[in-house]
Amino acid sequence: EEADKAFRLEHELLMFLAAGSETSAAAIGWGIYLLAREPDLQEALRAQLRGIWRAGDATLADLQRCADFSHFVTEAMRIFPPTPVLLFRGSVRDAAAAFP
Repeated sequence: EEADKAFRLEHELLMFLAAGSETSAAAIGWGIYLLAREPDLQEALRAQLRGIWRAGDATLADLQRCADFSHFVTEAMRIFPPTPVLLFRGSVRDAAAAFP
């Protein structure tokens, strides 16, 4: 039984690892696709990000402060979500009744 638990845990961990890398790869791939279609946007973002990276000690917070880049990432994720949208989900009961 202990070996069975270890086997299941290993497979669950591998699933999470694969899921995380697949969604990241999909998001990056779609972002690159969108930039390839919009060379002016690509150049504008490149110019802004060069200033951050040339500063030397760039951090994630520095990258997040680049509003145009943040907007691009948000819009790319909206257009091409890396995880499937589950349209068939529904409430099993009325939410208003659950929270009086």
